[in-house]
Amino acid sequence: ALSGGTDFDNLTVGGTLNVLGRTTVSDLVVTGNIIAGLLSIDGLEGSISVIGEPLKLQPLGTDGVDILSGKVVIDKNGNMNVDATIRAKKVNTDKLEIATTEEDPNGEVLTSSAGVITIPIGERSIDISTSALTNKSLIFVTPENPVAVGSKKKDADTFTISLQTPTVTALKVNWWVVN
Repeated sequence: ALSGGTDFDNLTVGGTLNVLGRTTVSDLVVTGNIIAGLLSIDGLEGSISVIGEPLKLQPLGTDGVDILSGKVVIDKNGNMNVDATIRAKKVNTDKLEIATTEEDPNGEVLTSSAGVITIPIGERSIDISTSALTNKSLIFVTPENPVAVGSKKKDADTFTISLQTPTVTALKVNWWVVN
């Protein structure tokens, strides 16, 4: 038995070591599993599991969560920023907001997948250049006034919005490309 106050530079225990009081460790290397209550950390698989309830990260909500060196960040308000693509079987949302990234010289809002364009007086069509087009693109157009309107992919980076008759006034048209 060891008595309190005994110092060791090195200690090897070949059997079981039971510590019944508080333990402070400067560096700890575990070659197998760590089990703390319902939490299990598997050092060889690199996994963290909880038995009987969800794994909680930042349960006090005092700060956010940073995953993969900032590639996925959830702030303390629940906002999530992801540097790449989010894939899901289904998305249920109250509002879809397309971030505006550019403004054309006429002050119309543009992004690669949505925008507003004005067809000038007397014109029957206008071309829209965008990097959002693919072979599977669906192009939706909605004119500000009730007129017969259509859209068609022209080439890899361009689609055309066409009117049945030339405009008598400038016509604003909202467009959206979905892939």
